[in-house]
Amino acid sequence: MKFAKNGNPLNGVFAPVHKINIVENCTKFVETRSGQPEATTAFDFTLRGAAYYRLGDYDSAIFEFNKAIVADQKFFEIYYFRAVLYLERQRLGDDGNALLDLNEAINLNPNYEVALLERAKLLTRFGRPNDNSLAL
Repeated sequence: MKFAKNGNPLNGVFAPVHKINIVENCTKFVETRSGQPEATTAFDFTLRGAAYYRLGDYDSAIFEFNKAIVADQKFFEIYYFRAVLYLERQRLGDDGNALLDLNEAINLNPNYEVALLERAKLLTRFGRPNDNSLAL
């Protein structure tokens, strides 16, 4: 997976973009690829979630990532992507949700370095960088 300069993997997914058509184009791609009129796989939902992210519509992106997790609970990258959205959205409780998602991503893939790093930064922000009770 390639990362954008700031380390966020979602930033490079659709750059540059024409914001008006991004979700529509993503949906057309899913239809062409799968032969289905609607997204059906975790990958499909992830693409649409990334499209909404690029539009700045974090709530819709999180909704699509939620559907991706339902479609494939072992797709560890989705937990990380959703954690990134929670951290960027910055609503009450989002840091806790991000930590839960980072823990799940790491639980599914203990060598997932970007999730380990992001969790360490989040725990440091909580003022508890060595507190393993908050991890896994």
